Amino acid sequence: MHFWCRIFLLTFFLSSFLSFGQTKVRWINRDKEPKSLEELLTKLNEGQSNDSVKVMSVYKWITGNISYDYRSYMSGQPFRHQSPQLVFKRRKTTCTGYSNLMVYLLTESGIPAYTVEGFTHDFTLGLDSTKLSSDHAWVAFSLNGNWHLADPTWDAGSIGYLMDIEIREVKKTFWQRLKKFKLKYLFRKKKKKKRKTEKTITISYKKGFISEPRTDYIFKEPDEFLKTHLPNIAHIQMKSAPISVEQYCDSSHCLGDLYYSEKGTYSFNKQNEVYYQLEIPERLLYVSDSSLNYHPLNHGDKALNAHNYLGHFYGSNTKSVSTLEHFVSVADTVLVHGALAIKLNKAEFKKRKGAFTKSFGQENRNRVNQLKQLNYTRTLINLNPDVYRKGRDRLLLKEDVLLNNLESRLIQRFGFQFDTLPPLGMDTLPEAKKMVKEIENLRDSIVYYQKLEHTSGQTFSQQLDTLINKNYMLMEENMYLMFEGMYLNEREFLQNDGKLIDSASCLTALMRDSINGYLGSRKSFVLLQKMDQQIKLQEKKWALIKKNDSLVPTKNYLSYLYGLENELMHEEQKIIENRVEVSREIESELKYYFKPQFKDMMEYFKSISKIKAERQAYLIKMLNNKYNRSIRVYTLIVANAKKWKANYTSRIKILTQ
Repeated sequence: MHFWCRIFLLTFFLSSFLSFGQTKVRWINRDKEPKSLEELLTKLNEGQSNDSVKVMSVYKWITGNISYDYRSYMSGQPFRHQSPQLVFKRRKTTCTGYSNLMVYLLTESGIPAYTVEGFTHDFTLGLDSTKLSSDHAWVAFSLNGNWHLADPTWDAGSIGYLMDIEIREVKKTFWQRLKKFKLKYLFRKKKKKKRKTEKTITISYKKGFISEPRTDYIFKEPDEFLKTHLPNIAHIQMKSAPISVEQYCDSSHCLGDLYYSEKGTYSFNKQNEVYYQLEIPERLLYVSDSSLNYHPLNHGDKALNAHNYLGHFYGSNTKSVSTLEHFVSVADTVLVHGALAIKLNKAEFKKRKGAFTKSFGQENRNRVNQLKQLNYTRTLINLNPDVYRKGRDRLLLKEDVLLNNLESRLIQRFGFQFDTLPPLGMDTLPEAKKMVKEIENLRDSIVYYQKLEHTSGQTFSQQLDTLINKNYMLMEENMYLMFEGMYLNEREFLQNDGKLIDSASCLTALMRDSINGYLGSRKSFVLLQKMDQQIKLQEKKWALIKKNDSLVPTKNYLSYLYGLENELMHEEQKIIENRVEVSREIESELKYYFKPQFKDMMEYFKSISKIKAERQAYLIKMLNNKYNRSIRVYTLIVANAKKWKANYTSRIKILTQ
């Protein structure tokens, strides 16, 4: 037996090892991630002869495998790691890196392509941010002689809030363990082991890149692409009638049909071919000249830096006096435009920061106002169950007792039979007609209020549920916008805050009115008491009429009036029974449904408030980074221009001696 046991164990281990080895082999034989750009190109182009398919395979790989480097973007420092090799190695970059990698892969695949730099509508910082520096990069590529645009950065995903759930084991305190202790645990035969720790769940929100690969911004119609992207060069708009920078700036969220009504004869495909054939220095010079002439206030850092670069590139080697004099004039142009750009940036930064401070102050006041309303409503929800109990007691002890006393008095006076119609001859007695009319008018008013009071209690729960859901929906809409990273401009954000405050105010008013409705006297009951007093006063007048005219059937008149009162009294008793029943339902709903629901909503409100505060900090940081970076770049450009101008001037002196 010992021998066979050994054989069994050996067989078991061998089979396990072999199965593990097979699994390992299958894992090794799977498609591996490419380790170099050359491997990636081979994999993407393998078996694909159609250029359109090649473009899409390159585009889908980039948008699905490269993440946006949000930390680098928010650091405010000049961007690094933009070369195709580093982007492929790090698997994250910013817009320029996305574009450089796509251009490299397409060019190596035999498809003409180049990086486009330009502006996007920045709803956060304002629609005229195009007067500053270009802030985005995308790709232009050619297929079958036609040029197209693509933005892999925007199709890779979005910037939004990521939910971070942290579960920790926290040691219980002595009082926490004592609170859960029960005496019966001492008498168990098998004692349950007590946990000395408990799990706590912490939910936090962190801003970062959310990967959502798609193909919304490739092979898109030029008119649609131009609604969000404005290139530095007019012909890259891919339109026969390019729009101006002013038209792009003046459009709100997208360009209107007005700008698309123009038809021109501009051959953008031909112009793209010419531009693509230029060498890098000449292409930079073309970009810089086009950028400076595109818009009189457009002092783009790329344009100015291109002038500086070209001046240095050619001026450091040339011995031609005329060429050096030309580069001195280029340096003078850069100095003028750079100084003006610094001045504009500083003024714009001051203006924007002031507007943000004012808007954020209003936003914070709105949040405090909303919290005040919600706290008041929460207090009322906590108090209202007891209020409904007291209101129910008042109905039963006060109104019901009074109605029973009234019913007893009527029965003693007239029994159970009342005249339903006034006696004949009433029309011949103007005074009697007037007295009966007064009671009938009171009757009509009481009937009106009784109808309202029949439905008030039943609709209260529906109204409360609707208002709470409305608050939730508005908060979720706000949260959704912040999660998706679609930051609204401040005007729209404050409008959303206003809706939240109005909804919270309606909620507070409903709860407050429900208390007043049960604590205060109801109108129909007050009028019924007034009607009873009025009939008692009329009894004396009817006695005088009877005394003057013994033929007047005063008892019949009074029987008719008390009959009206008796009908209304029975209706009041139905209302009391209905309200007592409904108040019990509402009391239960407030305790076990609305109170927990409102508690959850308050927690949700705290989360939104926290994210709103983070949003403000994010926008301020983004504002600082954008303008400080621009000012720093322009300052460096101006310093280089001064240095190179001095170098060109000294060389001219040497050459002319």
